[in-house]
Amino acid sequence: MKFKYYKIIYPVIALIAVLSIMFVINNSVNASNVQRIEVQVVGESIIGEQYSKELILTKENRKFFLDFSRVSKDESKFGKNINIKKEITSEVFENFLKILKDTKDQGESALCCDHPFTLIKIVKTSNKTINKTVAMQPIDIEGFFGITD
Repeated sequence: MKFKYYKIIYPVIALIAVLSIMFVINNSVNASNVQRIEVQVVGESIIGEQYSKELILTKENRKFFLDFSRVSKDESKFGKNINIKKEITSEVFENFLKILKDTKDQGESALCCDHPFTLIKIVKTSNKTINKTVAMQPIDIEGFFGITD
């Protein structure tokens, strides 16, 4: 009696396909499964920290909120110290999330030298966290959200 391999191979292929789809769905990042976004920009130079910007976007009961603060040692160069809290639309949240997803993580190398760096933290509803470190300030936070002094 010959053994028929297709009786084993087809179920194994189906199982691999199902597990692959589950992996992709579980690891995808979109507005529906993101609970919080944190972006911190640290403007460093040889003489120390010159300015700091912190942006926190949160999602609560289908509403999206922005909390932004900027602190600078020299307001004439880096802008006034401000603290803004406001509600934003889901489209703005989703567009900003897309930018962050497309931003490449540069790791520890982004922290070197005499320039600003940006720390990005995306917290999913499953409490899984995605962290990225980027050299300079690749995202104009104030321009994107229409924040003025």
